[in-house]
Amino acid sequence: MSVLLRRSQPSAVLDANVLVPAALCDALLRLAADGFFRPCWSKHILAETERTLVTQIGIPSRKARRRIASMNAAFPDASVSNLGTSTFGLPDPDDEHVLAAAVASQSRVIVTLNHRDFPAGICAAEGVAALTPDDFLLRLWHSDHVRIHSVIYAQVGALRAPSQSLSTVLRALQLHAPMFVQQLAESIANDLAVVLPDLKRDDLSRSATRKWQCATQLRFHPRHMPVRRRRRGPRRRSWRCGWRRGAPARRRARL
Repeated sequence: MSVLLRRSQPSAVLDANVLVPAALCDALLRLAADGFFRPCWSKHILAETERTLVTQIGIPSRKARRRIASMNAAFPDASVSNLGTSTFGLPDPDDEHVLAAAVASQSRVIVTLNHRDFPAGICAAEGVAALTPDDFLLRLWHSDHVRIHSVIYAQVGALRAPSQSLSTVLRALQLHAPMFVQQLAESIANDLAVVLPDLKRDDLSRSATRKWQCATQLRFHPRHMPVRRRRRGPRRRSWRCGWRRGAPARRRARL
């Protein structure tokens, strides 16, 4: 299922090192699908992602290719081509294609874990800022934290093979976005502090209502009324004994 995003949405280039961690990649792409931003990447970024998944994470190549194919199918407009051959003078020449993808897609943000390899002066000259996943997610958090709640809850609910709890997903996100997870956890705790008293009050009211019903209906409950037991079968007279309930067919035939 593809996600069609409007061109008016702010775009951000996702570096390979933020696409490798499963929880972080899932959260970013779900936020993109919800309309927070438009993700962008190049074939060089996806190739590096697939290579890292296989060589460093140990994921089979078949699963790594399927993951990349799922990303391309979900975001068909995310791939950036025509990067050009210009260089920007970055400390690591291998990161030139990332900044080139940002310039080609007119993205103002590069989300990367190696933000030190993208000096602020060089990126600012191209109108681009390199942000860590923590800083980027905090920006999205301040824009609409209520929608981010629903996105994270949906991420937890979609994990079924194997299923994971909210705390497990937050721990995985905390490795790369600690401040964002702290804000999210505090917000969830505040919501629970408001909701739990109401839930306890409802439980107490239901319990009191149940006890009152039992106290008022105890005298008239059919379970406490004397009931005359019904006979299980008709009485038949046996040739050997007196009245017997449910005489066998063999003995009834002799009557």
